[in-house]
Amino acid sequence: MHQKIELGTEKSFANYSFYLGATNDNIAELRKADPKQIPGVKVFMGSSTGNMLVDDKKVLQAIFAEVDMLMMLELACRGEITKEPIVAKMCHAPASLFDVHKRGYIRKGYFADLVLVNPNKPYTISHDNILYKCKWSPLEGETMSTTIGKTFLYGKIAFENGIVNDVGGEMLEFDR
Repeated sequence: MHQKIELGTEKSFANYSFYLGATNDNIAELRKADPKQIPGVKVFMGSSTGNMLVDDKKVLQAIFAEVDMLMMLELACRGEITKEPIVAKMCHAPASLFDVHKRGYIRKGYFADLVLVNPNKPYTISHDNILYKCKWSPLEGETMSTTIGKTFLYGKIAFENGIVNDVGGEMLEFDR
C-alpha cells in the first residue's frame, strides 16, 4: 500500500485514495492496514483476474473477523451514521446510478421492495440460519445488533420470521 500511496503522491493531479485488495495470502497486510488511510478492503469472492480471488474459506473468515469493516447497520447502532444516510447510500444511490426502473425509493407507482429491520433484536449468524444456497458465511458466529424482520418484494412478503416465501423474483429493468 505504501508504494501505491507514493505513486499517487508523485503522479496524481487530483485527490486520491486506494482500496486494499484481499488475496488468499495477504491477511497479515490487511491486519496492519490503517483505516484512516484506506477507504476499505475489496474482496472478490466469486471470480477475479490474477490472484485477487479469495476462495479459501478460512481466509475469508479471518478477513471478516479480524479486519475492521463494519456493516452499515452496525455503524448506525454505534451512532456513527443515522438511518437516513444508510437509505440514501444503499437504496437511492444504486437505483439512481444504474437507472433501475421504479426501485430504490418509496414512491407511488414504484415497486414496494422493502426490508424492515428490528434495531433492538440482536442476531447471531450460524450455519442453521444461513438462507442462501452456499450455506456458509465468513460471518458465522458473529452477532449483529439488528435482525431482519420482514422483506417485501413488490409489496409481497418474501421473508418473515426466518421463513422465505417463494414470491418469485423479477428481472430488473433499467431506464436507459
